[in-house]
Parts: sequence; C-alpha cells; structure tokens
Amino acid sequence: MKNVFLALAALSLGACASSPAKFEHIELARTACYGFCPVYQLNVEGDGTVTFKGERFVGSTDGNAKLDKKALGELQKAFDKADFLTLNNQYRSQKDGCTAVRTDAPSIIIRYRTAEKDKTVRYYTGCQFDGQQRLQDLATAIDTLTQSSQWVKDPKR
Repeated sequence: MKNVFLALAALSLGACASSPAKFEHIELARTACYGFCPVYQLNVEGDGTVTFKGERFVGSTDGNAKLDKKALGELQKAFDKADFLTLNNQYRSQKDGCTAVRTDAPSIIIRYRTAEKDKTVRYYTGCQFDGQQRLQDLATAIDTLTQSSQWVKDPKR
C-alpha cells in the first residue's frame, strides 16, 4: 500500500511540471484588406525556430528568431485556452456561424499541427460570431510571443 501511495505521489508531482509544447508546427498568416493591413506569414516550429515572411505593409520581408522553452509553453497554453481544435475550419459567412459580416476586412489563418492532428482555421475578421475573441486573442498571443512587431513595423509609405 505504501508503494502505491509513493507511486501516485510521484505521478502527481510530474503532472505539476511545466508541460512541453505539443505542437510540431504553427502558422499565422494575415491577409490583405482594403487599406494598409500588414500581410505576412509567421511559422513556428516545435523546437522554437521562428520564420517570418512579409509581403506588404511590413517593415521587413524576412526574419528569423528562436523561442525559448518558456515562450513555447506559453504558445501552447494560448492554443489550449482558445480550445483551438474545437473551432470550425472557417468563419467567413453566415453559413459558418457569422451573425454579421462587414466587408473589406483582412483574414487571419492559423494552422496548428501535432503528430496526431493538423488543423487550419480561416477567419475573416469581418465575421462577427460568439467565439471571435478567442481567435483574435490567439493571433495576438502568437504575434506577441514571437515578437513579430520587430518585422511588422509601420513602413514608410
């Protein structure tokens, strides 16, 4: 009985340790709008490698960085908090659950890949729906944790 208790105690202590990132690959893409919206794609690998490809209205067209384990863990938490795997594959029109749709807004495309799952959500930001804040917060977390602002500076126009 004592051995069973010790085994359970050891398992519970292991559960308290910070869990590593579950993902192998994450992508965040922001598309064009009617105006000056930055257009770029960020890729984050499970080892922390970050690549940035800027297309329009950004300060840089290429960038690289490396996330530490803490940032990778925070990124995983952001996906868990957004309950990303339960979201629809797209939010673009009323048939996707939008209660209202305005025009000329950019889209956010987020991809999350693990060894078992590969999910992409396409979110037209002109679509209003109950869970839109989860997606917006997730996109902001990806930008913040990768420090994308170093590449998405307001370019001289």
